[in-house]
Amino acid sequence: MKKNILYAIAVIVSISAVIGGVYWHIKYNIEQDISINEEYIPVENKEEISTEYTLLTEDNKKVILNEDIKLFDKEAISEEEGRGDGFHWKDYVYDDIEIHALIGDDGIERCNRIITTSQNYKTPRGIKVGDSLEELIKLYPETLKDSWNNVYIYDPEDEIGFNRIFFTLKNDVIIEIKLENGIDG
Repeated sequence: MKKNILYAIAVIVSISAVIGGVYWHIKYNIEQDISINEEYIPVENKEEISTEYTLLTEDNKKVILNEDIKLFDKEAISEEEGRGDGFHWKDYVYDDIEIHALIGDDGIERCNRIITTSQNYKTPRGIKVGDSLEELIKLYPETLKDSWNNVYIYDPEDEIGFNRIFFTLKNDVIIEIKLENGIDG
């Protein structure tokens, strides 16, 4: 009986520690000041962009990592909600972009992963699908290559689990851009 009680207490403490760590991670990523590296941002965009973790359209719509998806203001083709491992999320599919949003206790759906294979979106530095490896390296000189699957990663904090941009290439041309906050949700 004592062993079962001690085991139950150990499990509860472990679960509490994991939940506390996830809460801190979410809180840190949402509240941190993710500033831009203005050196590479075209002059006309500097005042309108607050983070490098943004995709822009030609008509100036923005989808921003860790921000409320309602700010994107575009009609989704489909939406699918899910729960698991302590997370609550919603996946949005549009004609040219996919967004995975984590739903907080406050009900706000924050963009956790943004993926596009469309040339309709560009990063604040001006990179879009169809651009060359040469242009990517020019505008993201601090980008790292993950050579086993031809993905270049913009991760200035160099911290797994935080905000990153993945540029997937084929034949030295960008075929996909993915912005991601490392929380699994």
